[in-house]
Amino acid sequence: MHPILIRGEVTMLYAKEKTGKSALTYSIAARVAAGNSAASKMVVPEQWWAAKGKHKVLYLDFENKGNIGNNQTKFQDAYLPDAANCPDLLMKDMSGSDIDWTLPAHHQKLLDMIDDAQNSGTPGVDVDLLVIDTYSAFVHGETPQIPSNFRDLMNKLRSRNIAILIVHHVNHEGEAKGLKEKCQGLALSLKLTWTDVAQEDLEDPVTFEYGDDRCGISKKLKKPFQHACRIC
Repeated sequence: MHPILIRGEVTMLYAKEKTGKSALTYSIAARVAAGNSAASKMVVPEQWWAAKGKHKVLYLDFENKGNIGNNQTKFQDAYLPDAANCPDLLMKDMSGSDIDWTLPAHHQKLLDMIDDAQNSGTPGVDVDLLVIDTYSAFVHGETPQIPSNFRDLMNKLRSRNIAILIVHHVNHEGEAKGLKEKCQGLALSLKLTWTDVAQEDLEDPVTFEYGDDRCGISKKLKKPFQHACRIC
């Protein structure tokens, strides 16, 4: 098991289109929300950042308009066969959003959304994981001011001691798209690559590669690893 999420920190998962970013992230969100209802073994037990008990996930989907339900069926039902008994996976369709959420004027709106989620699903349970899918839609384009605004917002979210997972695209060089300054302060970055140019071949594995981290992850855990087939 490779570390991906850390409480109170930000992880960015990025890849080119059709690599399976959202599919993987939907699955991660379901697994976190399933908590003890799914067979599991805590990788690093009894740490301050480990979510215990009920796990509430707020998933802000800015890109999969009209397809959220279908994606849930394909990528989440295996973890949540009885959704009624796991109400704490909160999927929110944000495709109609037309603002840059990183602007200081909008920070409180996002914080209020997280606070409101405390009363959704299991009342009184705080959000353990916030998912933003995708960064580009979240900010509505990039300007020179965005990196500092983005970092300020992430610091506000981190202060709430929740894990944040951001889905992003790559540029032509295969790196996270846009200004590099926004990546400063990330706890982890995780790049997905799929080398088969014939997209109809689903057997070619996806490779997961860690970028720099500031969490002291061992070299062994940071070695690139593969999923047996493409997630899409």
